[in-house]
Amino acid sequence: KDPLRQRRAGGGREGLPPDPQDEAARESLRRASAGLAKTLDEARSFYEALVSELGRLGGVQLGRLLPTGGGEGGGEGGEGGEGGERSPLAIKQAAGPRLESLPLEAAAAAEAVQPSPGPARLLTGVRSVHVQLERPLLGGAVVALSAIENAYVLLSARGVGPHHPDVAALRVAIEHLTALEGDFWVRLRGAGLTYGASLYNLPESERLQLTLYRCGDALAAYSASKEIIAEYASGAATLSQVDLEGAKSSLTYNLISSTSNKPAAVSAQWAAGYTGVQADYTGWLLSKVEEVTAADALRALSAHLTPLFEASAVLVVSSPAGKAKELADSLGEVHGNSEPLPVLAEDELSSKLCGGDAADISPPPA
Repeated sequence: KDPLRQRRAGGGREGLPPDPQDEAARESLRRASAGLAKTLDEARSFYEALVSELGRLGGVQLGRLLPTGGGEGGGEGGEGGEGGERSPLAIKQAAGPRLESLPLEAAAAAEAVQPSPGPARLLTGVRSVHVQLERPLLGGAVVALSAIENAYVLLSARGVGPHHPDVAALRVAIEHLTALEGDFWVRLRGAGLTYGASLYNLPESERLQLTLYRCGDALAAYSASKEIIAEYASGAATLSQVDLEGAKSSLTYNLISSTSNKPAAVSAQWAAGYTGVQADYTGWLLSKVEEVTAADALRALSAHLTPLFEASAVLVVSSPAGKAKELADSLGEVHGNSEPLPVLAEDELSSKLCGGDAADISPPPA
């Protein structure tokens, strides 16, 4: 029998006394644990003070930043025993569309500064895209540039917010379309129409954005993208169970990998207070992704991606100067406009995009 194992298990069995080295190791572990607990308490106190100060200065909703858990006097499950009043920090807010009320102390601070709904004032500018999309000052344009050899196409339309019922299904649909060897890869890049394509829903600004970059044939790339979306929306193309599970697995990995280390996780929780979501938003979104069915993904695709190719969407193209007039005519027609897209020459960019009146932009002469 191993004498060392006997000492650790029973200490003194078969006449062997406890090993002093084991006792020293245990004592060292106890000291390290006590030191770590003290450090965590100090960090927690500093974090609470910092968040309270930010709430006072910037109108941050404190319930989204303060850590949760039962401290002393925390009622059931707290260390203070039964009968103790539950600490405000123990009131955990659930992620998702039904947000619970703020903790008592946080609510008092929030009432004092009267924060506006949504993100803190530091990010109020991101919401301005709503006005631009509801009443576009510039519904589309072709920018003629002499320094490029290929065209770049950008389509923008209304997207969904972080707690929209379709947010998970829409992200699954986008993941399927943009996957390696997916529809966009094969029929856009594989066909030589464009070097690449990206499709995103930006929840903070509630905006959908499709980018076709380095297009050898911008009109054909636009038409092929529209055809892909139309096929799924009409039912001509379907989403198999294998494709659905692949898209969900890929999306799950991307969500988890975004907080794969401690600095990334801390950064995500800190940013949550400014972007209008809960600190555990990623976990909530993962649970919603797991519930998405093929019918859900196709419905979200039809409802939210089809408008990208309607006249209400904003279409902006940067093109070599020699092809700008041709693209303005052809893209204006296929995008549902009754007239060609306006062309912006290089020397007009500063005046038109940095304070000029969009109404002054006129179509190119026939």
